[in-house]
Amino acid sequence: MALLPQDRRGQLLLAFTILAVAGLYFIWSGTPIGGISGVSALAKTRDSLQNKLDSVDAQVKAAQRVVRQGTVAQMERRLAEYRATLDLMRQLVPAGQEMPNLLDDISSRAKVRGATVANWVPATLESGSPFDVQRVRVTITGQYDQIGEYLSDVASLTRIIVPYDVRLQRVTSPVADTARFRGNVLMATFQIRTYVKPQVVAAPAPPRSGT
Repeated sequence: MALLPQDRRGQLLLAFTILAVAGLYFIWSGTPIGGISGVSALAKTRDSLQNKLDSVDAQVKAAQRVVRQGTVAQMERRLAEYRATLDLMRQLVPAGQEMPNLLDDISSRAKVRGATVANWVPATLESGSPFDVQRVRVTITGQYDQIGEYLSDVASLTRIIVPYDVRLQRVTSPVADTARFRGNVLMATFQIRTYVKPQVVAAPAPPRSGT
């Protein structure tokens, strides 16, 4: 008891010191009653939350990289498909300047098969989108095998050419064009449709200044 200060002022100073030390301890470690977290516990909670945020952020960035890579790869595949389709369309669809040779080739196929072109009437070129349409009404005479082979030749050309509306009838009164055929002679009337790339019309040059 001799160690305790005898005056009131000393006793108060000692009490304040004890309270201050206890307050600092509770602030750092937390209160045992009421469950209020101290600075140490809050720091641990902060570090744990930061680690979780860093982990989530890393997962989000990884997912974004996967999505970007997948999107780029998908776009590259689609672009390759579009290019392949465009190249194929360039092969299958003739340009306007190719039509005379193409029609001549179609007509000459009948002679190769031994049939005779009795009528050949190209229609006016029909404007369309994305391609124009060229139709031709055709009448040929020949034997069944010859006509069938001719239609097969037309359908197998490298261009998109569609024979349709085919009508067959037997020739009962031979004429000069059919007298050379032996056996039954048929007359086939049908239409041919092919697609044509529209011609690009160049824009007129702007007038020169001062004229």
